[in-house]
Amino acid sequence: MIAAWVLLAVALAPLQPRLQTLASDESETFFARGADSTTVDRLLDTRFPEGGNATAVIAFEAKKGSIADYAEQSAAQRAFWRSQNGKQGGDPAKLARALIAIAAMQPPPRRFIAGSDSIAIAEQRIADLQAQVAALRDLSTALAM
Repeated sequence: MIAAWVLLAVALAPLQPRLQTLASDESETFFARGADSTTVDRLLDTRFPEGGNATAVIAFEAKKGSIADYAEQSAAQRAFWRSQNGKQGGDPAKLARALIAIAAMQPPPRRFIAGSDSIAIAEQRIADLQAQVAALRDLSTALAM
C-alpha cells in the first residue's frame, strides 16, 4: 500500500510547480480584488505583527472534466457571490472581534464556524456524514485484515 502512495507521489511531482504557480496567481487575484479573506488577513497582520499561525482550509469535491467545462458554472457562481456582497447576515464588526479573539487563543481552535446559519449547515453536514458512516459501518469494518 505504501508503494502505491510513493508511486502516486512520484507521478504527481512534476505537477507541483505548476499547481503552486496557479495557487499563487489565484491568491494574488483575491488580494488585488480585496476579498474578505485578504482583508481579515491584513487586519490580523496589523493587530499581530509578531506573527501567528492561522490556517484556512477550503474543501471541495472535484468533478470530472476540464476547467473549460466549468466556465459557465463558475461565471454563474461568481455572479452570485458578487450579488451577495454586503447582504451577509450578522454584524461584520462582531465577526472581526471574534476573529481577533480567536487569533489570540492558545492553542487556536482548528475550526470556527461563524454565524447561526453556518452552524445549522455544519450540524446538518455532520448528521449526513454520521448517517453515511452508519449505513456502511459493517462493510467498512469488514476490510480489516
